[in-house]
Amino acid sequence: MQENFNRCLQLARGEYVKFLCADDLLDAGCVERLLGVLQGRPNVKLAACARRTFGDSAVRTRVLRYASGEVVCTGQAAIRRCFFLGNLIGEPTAVMFRHADAQGGFSARYLQLVDLEMWFRLLENGEFAFVPEVLCGIREHDAQATRQSLASGRVSVDKELLFTEFSGKSYLRGNLFERLLWDFRMAWSIERERVAGHVRVEINSIYFQGLRLPMTIGARIAGTFSGR
Repeated sequence: MQENFNRCLQLARGEYVKFLCADDLLDAGCVERLLGVLQGRPNVKLAACARRTFGDSAVRTRVLRYASGEVVCTGQAAIRRCFFLGNLIGEPTAVMFRHADAQGGFSARYLQLVDLEMWFRLLENGEFAFVPEVLCGIREHDAQATRQSLASGRVSVDKELLFTEFSGKSYLRGNLFERLLWDFRMAWSIERERVAGHVRVEINSIYFQGLRLPMTIGARIAGTFSGR
């Protein structure tokens, strides 16, 4: 996936980059709306819109948003929100950025969180803008990469890498609740991977290395929802 994204960046000749992944949909005004944000605010390094999910009958259609209303904030504030709460910014189909800001490309070290890590690097150098209109659709289905990553254990591996590279930054130290939230979300990912057939033995990406209670509680709750 990251190699494909990077090849697209290499071939791109325009000032702005707008991905459309093969299974996804763009609404008619998506490009115009996000382009207007970037052109009107030179300090914005990443613009995103709300998105809806769609798929087979087993997947509930829902709307995913960074926030309920329009947002322009520092990049560090957006990184912090997504670091502790997950990728609220969205998938490549839901964002737009300047070609010149993405010269480093997508990291080959990531598989599942390849987009989020890229958003973090873009946002460390500027602002984030979110428009609340639902302007694209993200398809969810059984064969998508996310489900394969769960079965292979890649989700928690990428989270460990993200933790290693970003948790030491001053703006991501987090308060007690945020640190517990990270540990809970890590436990949730590990439990989902276990249900999908992958077993993790060692956990290195938690804030409270000497306190296994948050991980235990998170795994138990995740196991309850998964039916295990």
